[in-house]
Amino acid sequence: VRQGLRMQTGLVIETGEAREVHHFCALAGYGAEGINPYVAFETLEDLRAAIAQLPALPVQARGLAFVGHSAGGQLALWAAASDSGVQPAPDLTVGLAAITDLAAYGAGGGSCGEAVAAFMGSASPARYRALSPAFLRYRMPVVLLQGDADPIVPPAQAATLPGATVHALPGAGHFDLIHPGGEAFTRLLAVLREGLSP
Repeated sequence: VRQGLRMQTGLVIETGEAREVHHFCALAGYGAEGINPYVAFETLEDLRAAIAQLPALPVQARGLAFVGHSAGGQLALWAAASDSGVQPAPDLTVGLAAITDLAAYGAGGGSCGEAVAAFMGSASPARYRALSPAFLRYRMPVVLLQGDADPIVPPAQAATLPGATVHALPGAGHFDLIHPGGEAFTRLLAVLREGLSP
């Protein structure tokens, strides 16, 4: 800046500290042209490594299910996909108000939609597709539970995953799916019992 070279320089920031939309906006305000939130990508690798440890656990499972809610639903669906390389693969995957198309969800706006850009950084469209369950392949049953009164993840997200069994839950909001005392949670337990029964 003092030497008058700022306008001839590009700033690319690699940081594990940027987590909120405001952090990315502040960095852009100071001139960052690209931001690599490497912690988000390391989260995917940590998930892959954790799942790889499952066979070493001293338990006899009747079946293995990956279950995730909202952004965690995206992670569970990604981990279960044939393309992810995660082993062992589950016998069943359940997404609860899961984000299935990151680009479409991010384009929807709002603070949660803006978080997609924070998670993905300046990733290419190919990277968005590689992490979006709507574009991945599955070798096991995939079930999506989606409340029709969800103001955070629209029901259209459930419709983008080809081959998934979708249970639309009338009157259920975003967090009803994970509330143990609710009707939606009872549906989740039924899906798990049915999907993992011998």
